[in-house]
Amino acid sequence: MLSRFLIAIVAVIALASGALLIEQNLRLKHRLQVAERTLQATAPADLIGLGDSILRLSIVDEPTGVAVTAKELLRQGATVFFFYIAHCGSCEAELPDWQDYLAAARDRSSNVVFVACNREPPTPGLAALFRQGVRQLRLGKANPLRGRLRELPLIVAVDTCGIVVGVYHSVTQLPPQS
Repeated sequence: MLSRFLIAIVAVIALASGALLIEQNLRLKHRLQVAERTLQATAPADLIGLGDSILRLSIVDEPTGVAVTAKELLRQGATVFFFYIAHCGSCEAELPDWQDYLAAARDRSSNVVFVACNREPPTPGLAALFRQGVRQLRLGKANPLRGRLRELPLIVAVDTCGIVVGVYHSVTQLPPQS
């Protein structure tokens, strides 16, 4: 009788251990799937592209530190977003072309916003553009683009709904402003 009782206890313990191992295995599989999705979301093939939306961007108005929504910027006419890092050589090399681009259509300069991807103070070239009326913004902390901006400078053109209609790496690639 005692041996049957011991066998029953061992069987219950084995079943409970098996159930715990299965549950742990399922939890680990779920974590692995989440990690794989995260890696896939930041893979080069998934960088920002045509058809993406900018509406979820976390953006801060640099001079005031106040959060700004992409919807607000779109309502104000913003359609070209220049993502840069202050003191980046290739970003700085774009500034003379930006001056030419903006000079060609001064009345439309409000549709261009510069979005810093770091917290460095602007270089003299950037400061000159900001004095000419270019809006100075910065990516916020929680941002869906953070892992997707691999090559800077990056210029993103959007339609009035915030859908990406063009991705460029130089202002000279932008279509002329009408």
